[in-house]
Amino acid sequence: MSKRKGMSLEEKRQKVLSVFHERKEVFPLKDVESISSKEKGVVLQTVKDVLKGLVDDGLVDSDKIGTSIYFWAFPSKALMRLKVRLTNLRKLVDEAETTRVNAQRALAEEQKKLDLSGSATPDMLLNLSKYAEQQRLLTQKLRNIEQNDPITIQRLQEDLAEIKAATNRWTDNIFTLRSWIRHRSGMTDADIERAFEIPVELDYVE
Repeated sequence: MSKRKGMSLEEKRQKVLSVFHERKEVFPLKDVESISSKEKGVVLQTVKDVLKGLVDDGLVDSDKIGTSIYFWAFPSKALMRLKVRLTNLRKLVDEAETTRVNAQRALAEEQKKLDLSGSATPDMLLNLSKYAEQQRLLTQKLRNIEQNDPITIQRLQEDLAEIKAATNRWTDNIFTLRSWIRHRSGMTDADIERAFEIPVELDYVE
């Protein structure tokens, strides 16, 4: 019987993060460890370190309440990070294309100088070789990006759609909870937002 392949660190991070996004609750450490282990298949002894990494990266929030530390994660944080990643990826493609075009233009200029002079100086040959190599490398780099990006961008867009839906569900739950507390306690929305550290700008995402 073949041994079961262990999860990579990134897989563990996604599994633990999904606990918060799916349940939309605040958990103490022991609950995160229990759910991640029993329902997500993450080795129990590794959950604490994985969770610490998520907190350090700003994907999970934590705070000490009484003697316990509680953890939670707004899907909107993940949504924002994915949008930034998608933007950076597209920017990389644009920059590579711009650099390639500039190198191609410089190469053409050197070739033009060579045609007009009828002979090549050492500097011309050096520049010609440099620009030709630069164009070759950038063309290859752009080709690699173009081959891989459609899949990457598609996955990011799918993730964005899922996280956007989760964000709106969470937002709806927060608004419902705020209304319930207001009617039960007589607190104003502003008081509730301060007490529970609910962002004033919290709203549904488009």
